[in-house]
Amino acid sequence: MDGTQSFSEMAMALSLDYESVYFVDIETDRYAEYSSRGGYRQLQLDYSGNEFWGDVQKNLKNVVYEADQGMLSRALTKENVLTETADGSPFTLNYRLLIDGQPTWYTLKSVHIQFGDKNYLVVGVCNVDSLVRQQKKLEQETTKSATYGQIALALANQYVTIYCVNRKTDHYAEYKAKDFYKELANEESGDDFWGDCQKNLQRVIYEEDRELLSAVLVKDTLLKELDNSGSFSYTYRLLVHGVPTYMNMKAVASGDEHIVIAVSNIDTQVRRGHEFSEALSLALEKSHRDSLTGVKNKNAFVEFENRLDHEIQSGACQEFAVAVCDVNGLKEVNDTKGHKAGDEYICGAAKLVCEIFKHSPVFRIGGDEFAVILRDFDYKRREDLQEQIDGIVQENQKKGGVVVACGMACFEPANDKNVAQVFERADRQMYSRKKALKHFG
Repeated sequence: MDGTQSFSEMAMALSLDYESVYFVDIETDRYAEYSSRGGYRQLQLDYSGNEFWGDVQKNLKNVVYEADQGMLSRALTKENVLTETADGSPFTLNYRLLIDGQPTWYTLKSVHIQFGDKNYLVVGVCNVDSLVRQQKKLEQETTKSATYGQIALALANQYVTIYCVNRKTDHYAEYKAKDFYKELANEESGDDFWGDCQKNLQRVIYEEDRELLSAVLVKDTLLKELDNSGSFSYTYRLLVHGVPTYMNMKAVASGDEHIVIAVSNIDTQVRRGHEFSEALSLALEKSHRDSLTGVKNKNAFVEFENRLDHEIQSGACQEFAVAVCDVNGLKEVNDTKGHKAGDEYICGAAKLVCEIFKHSPVFRIGGDEFAVILRDFDYKRREDLQEQIDGIVQENQKKGGVVVACGMACFEPANDKNVAQVFERADRQMYSRKKALKHFG
């Protein structure tokens, strides 16, 4: 089974909690869907394509509940999603799909993963209709009930703690906090909710999250958000027994005088999301590595080549060079010493190429052939590097070591329309050096 198959199977296994999972190449906008099931499968959307963002905008007009189309159209743009996920945080969004003609609540979670030279978005879609309807029912009950303490106690079964805050007087009361939350020793009631929040967060919030949470828990800021949208949600890390633990704070307006703030423990869900992203990254990395030498494989080279071709076509490509390296004498080693020795010979050649081109990606594109893309530091020193590898190879040839013929060519913006043209020139130069090495030997 090749690396791509292994990656696909792992992605499908990881999508068990979602009705659908998309894997989107940020550079090219190409995408593929893994595991479409449940009500989402009935929508019969495209499983793959080359224009993810365009397809999203086209499809939402047909499958998204009309009242949510405008909000979703504005939120699901490439610029907005990349901005929201730039710091590594997941981007989440609730909306309604038309399943069997009925508006059904779904949540979308998008995670930005980066490794090597590639950037991807993993987008998971999950049916949360029963949960959202239950929460909305509870929120409606909150606005109708006259006894806010009873409401908070009823809601608290689902949350770590609940605060009921008078938006005019700032008086607040805490209801039914879980044991670990009580251990934080925060005030259970008082007349200055916002001031007490600012004081307590310096003590109980994970240091990296304090500044942002402090900006969120400002009365005018939060009330303005509630007046505009009716609810507000924010995720942060609380120090529980000294361990950063992911929590979610949700605030809802309750009539004209009160707001209800519910805190829930979402540590398990968030960490599962992180594990999901890490597993996908590992799977993709594995699918782009040559199992024998550890350098990048031909799949990785094709992706890199496509990205460079796109830069060339857009006129934004910076200077680069291609080096093509071919291993001399591999057939003789295999015939006389066996394939194990041949594998060791290939690994020795890979090590030599990597040591010379320390700052450049090295790809094994054939059984005995490697390619290198030189940019920046290695590009500026390309002539010296060519001389270095030629000198080492000549010494190796005398001593019976690994022999590699290396040819190199530079990108010429005025003449080259793609990477293949640069590669062909480097390949011809490699064959010329290969003949010279035979003559030298």
